Amino acid sequence: MSLGSVAPLPSDPLPDVSRATRIKARGDKVFNFQGVTCLSCHIPAARFDFVCEKGHGCAPIPIDDKKIAELQGMDPRCPVNKAGKP
Repeated sequence: MSLGSVAPLPSDPLPDVSRATRIKARGDKVFNFQGVTCLSCHIPAARFDFVCEKGHGCAPIPIDDKKIAELQGMDPRCPVNKAGKP
């Protein structure tokens, strides 16, 4: 088998990371509004990249879905879908 006929890979430019998310601190050193480390709540969601959602194994938080949507609506980093839900 000859590799002479294989086309070279295209040289894609590096992605623009100027607006990428920057992690300022690890979750084992940051405390949330309940006074516990973020990691202590998110650890059950390890297989979901530590993202807590219903069904990911995380303990429920003391605010309802409406309040979560309100908080996300005020956060410029959180896009909202057409139905107005996060």
